This record gives sequence, C-alpha cells and structure tokens, in this order.
Amino acid sequence: MPLYRVFTRSDEFDQSTKLSVAKSITDTHCGLTGAPKEFVHVFYIESDQVEKGSVEVLGAIRSGRSEEVENGIIRKIQDALLQSADIPRDKIKVGLMGVQAKWVMEAGAIMPEPGEEADWFAQHHR
Repeated sequence: MPLYRVFTRSDEFDQSTKLSVAKSITDTHCGLTGAPKEFVHVFYIESDQVEKGSVEVLGAIRSGRSEEVENGIIRKIQDALLQSADIPRDKIKVGLMGVQAKWVMEAGAIMPEPGEEADWFAQHHR
C-alpha cells in the first residue's frame, strides 16, 4: 500500500518507459507523503480496451492525506507521464481513492496510519 494501477494498451509503453513511470510514481508518492518506498506498488494493466494514445492511473492510498498532498500527487504523476511517454495531457487520467490503513496488510502486519510509519517499522521491519 499504496497501490497504483496504470492502465495502458498492450503496445503503449516499452519496458524502459514502464520503469521510468513506476519510479516517478514512487518518488512522487514518497516525496509528498513521507511514506517509505517499500510501501509503494505500481502495476501495469494492459488492455486493448484502453483508448490508443491514452493512459489512466488509479491510486489507492491511505486515507487521511491532505487535499494539498492528494492534488500534488495527481499533478506530479500527470507531469511524469508527460515527460516519460508521448501522451497528450488531455489523454492522461489520474485518480486517487482513500483506503483506511486498518483495511490493508503489508509485510504481514496491518498498515500504520499516515505519519506513524517510524513506529510501525521499528516493530515490524527486519
């Protein structure tokens, strides 16, 4: 957690672009929330049902982030896609949904609330 799903056509991104976009999403999320990189997961879902020349990103993040942080994540992910892929701004959709930390397990333990990661790592990280 967080879980970012990137929806593209099967022929839209090469491996290098996928790695670049995943790194940008991870760096964006961690830079704006302070969450550790180990928590971020980026998955690609490739389908010919996605409009050619477009990309959609849906992120499930822990609830409790400020509107400023959430809007920053959306804008920076869109900017990263503009830099990494040849997709026009109007063909990029980015959305977030909040998930309660207590509904998610990471590394065999219930996720901490935002801001409580240090204590969680002290108890659960090996």
